[in-house]
Amino acid sequence: MGTYGIRRTPKAVVLGVAGLTVAGMVMAGCTAGAKGAPPADGQRAATAQATPLSQAGQIAEGVQQALTGRLDAHETHFGSGTNSPCSTSRASMFTSACQDAANAVNDDAAESLAEIAGKPGFATLRSVATELQKAVGLYTGLGCAHAPGDAEVRHQCLAPAAQIAQGETDLRGGVNMGLTGR
Repeated sequence: MGTYGIRRTPKAVVLGVAGLTVAGMVMAGCTAGAKGAPPADGQRAATAQATPLSQAGQIAEGVQQALTGRLDAHETHFGSGTNSPCSTSRASMFTSACQDAANAVNDDAAESLAEIAGKPGFATLRSVATELQKAVGLYTGLGCAHAPGDAEVRHQCLAPAAQIAQGETDLRGGVNMGLTGR
């Protein structure tokens, strides 16, 4: 007996009864329509379809649809990062294989800029595409694809080649940032 003659029930019993009550409600399906309860899967899908995208969301999705297939195809063909012919850890960085990848990245950067021209947002994609075009211009201008013999020139080829190797991935990241409004 506790204070004032009230019999105390052990916490384990109270928690067990509460747990069984909640489990029973869930099994009976009482929470699906309860006020404040999350909607069931079917209700969730209907709500998502009923909520139209904002104009900015529609623009962002249009840009994503226009660019993603192209980026995926070039990344599959040329690779990215250390799998790219422009990876600074590969001898192919100084060959036409890297120049071909650089040309694809340059085309994708140009297409990205054309796709977002006059559209609000996309600051990250705009910045990435512009920087990639500069990197491709530097790589090409230095003649990096023609195995330069000068050590200084070879050293100057490293930074743009590294950017080109990540080009498709970075463009995709810019597209994804555009979906979030950045």
